[in-house]
Amino acid sequence: MTVRRIRYVDMAKGLALVMVILSHTDGAMWAVPFDNFSLAVFFVCAGFTTSAGSLSLRRKFRGLVVPYVTLSAVCLLYSLAVGREVTPQSLAGIAYSRFCLYPGTDAPGQVVLMTLNNSVLWFLTALFSSYVVLRLILLPDSVSRQALMASGSLVVAGMADFLPVLLPWSLDSAFFFAPMMWCGFRMRARDTLACVGLPAASGLFVVYGVLFCITGMTNYSVRDFGDSLILTFAAGVSGSAGLLAVCRWLEQSGRRVPLVEKLNAQALTVFGLQLIFIGLAWRVCVRFVPEDWLALTVVAEVVAACVGGYFAGRVMRRVLPFYR
Repeated sequence: MTVRRIRYVDMAKGLALVMVILSHTDGAMWAVPFDNFSLAVFFVCAGFTTSAGSLSLRRKFRGLVVPYVTLSAVCLLYSLAVGREVTPQSLAGIAYSRFCLYPGTDAPGQVVLMTLNNSVLWFLTALFSSYVVLRLILLPDSVSRQALMASGSLVVAGMADFLPVLLPWSLDSAFFFAPMMWCGFRMRARDTLACVGLPAASGLFVVYGVLFCITGMTNYSVRDFGDSLILTFAAGVSGSAGLLAVCRWLEQSGRRVPLVEKLNAQALTVFGLQLIFIGLAWRVCVRFVPEDWLALTVVAEVVAACVGGYFAGRVMRRVLPFYR
């Protein structure tokens, strides 16, 4: 059960990572169909690989917050090296770990905090905060009580949506993400995906597509959950379950994607440093690639983010013993 599941979960997370990277390139419009589930996959998979008896917040702190600090330092040093202005506001953004201060990117008087190619790093502290909430959801032994706790968490997330500012470390949005993790936890506990073949997975994507058309675009980093928090939640879970089911089918039919699975081994570094490598690839493409060859530029940006982040992760793990 463990080896098989780890492989297809790695495949799903690797594919989702490529989707997220694509959304930050010049080809962001091509990532629109995945908007409501590409990031949700990571939360669902986090719950999927969680065991209630072994959920150690100390280990999660070391596995998420320590890399957050390390990758933030790398982004800061890179910004200094290329001459980018480092302001007290951008330094405060590292501690606050939110892209901006107010909900929505177009809020009046918006204060952008993460300006050092580190704007994606909010996800690491958000995942840690979500583990804290998940720990609370899993306190009862009864599944029905856990479901009640998860539902209550979504209610809190809906109430938090009225806060005038974004809370540090995504403490507001964690109440939205943690129930996603719980859904992933229950998927594995009930071995739900064993009952989901390719036709059912296709059905999940149809459900996702309908929900996406209703709720619209989202931006988790600024607490923008589309037109309906509940429908966005359902879209994220259904899309994630569909992707997991497809990856499980691919593995069982001998159609694995080893490169994507391998990419997930350095997922934190690839995710955290993607903007640096995308920017480097863009600078090269501006000089050598014709403007109307957008597809080539996008491919170069995605490949640079994946390959650059992968090898950067290997080097950092070898050089920095605390970076694991």
